[in-house]
Amino acid sequence: MDQEFVPIGPVDTTTVVVAGYVQQQPGGGGYVQQPITQPPVADTHIHVSTDSRMGVWSSGLCGCLTSPIGCLCACCCPVCYSCFISDKLGESICLPCCVPGYLTTLRSVMRTRHNIPGSVMGDCCITCWCQCCAVTQMSRHHDFAANRLVSTNATVITGS
Repeated sequence: MDQEFVPIGPVDTTTVVVAGYVQQQPGGGGYVQQPITQPPVADTHIHVSTDSRMGVWSSGLCGCLTSPIGCLCACCCPVCYSCFISDKLGESICLPCCVPGYLTTLRSVMRTRHNIPGSVMGDCCITCWCQCCAVTQMSRHHDFAANRLVSTNATVITGS
């Protein structure tokens, strides 16, 4: 069923895609139909890394000393800091207050976005037993990834 698309008609044709078929209307009128070999791909908003390599966390689980203020905030008021992290990740700021197991969910989403190996069970254990460390690790990784993205997309403009 694999068909090859071959353009038909003169250069001044109008091309329209209707119900999976390419319809070209030559200058003389009438439509010529030819099936499309692959269906059009819908625009999705899934933020999954296109890099096929496995990612890693930018810092270890116990790397709290690299961000002592974040660690202090996470230890003193974990729910408030979790709201802050949820907002940084583009999720609802109310997520920690409304969703049971929110931290496991956030960690799994972050792992998926950055192609970091692991499991939901591992995320659950880490977030249950080391909540402060897990939240600060996620914050550090988000900041690292955001800074890396900015430096990758930076362009240099020189004047003459």
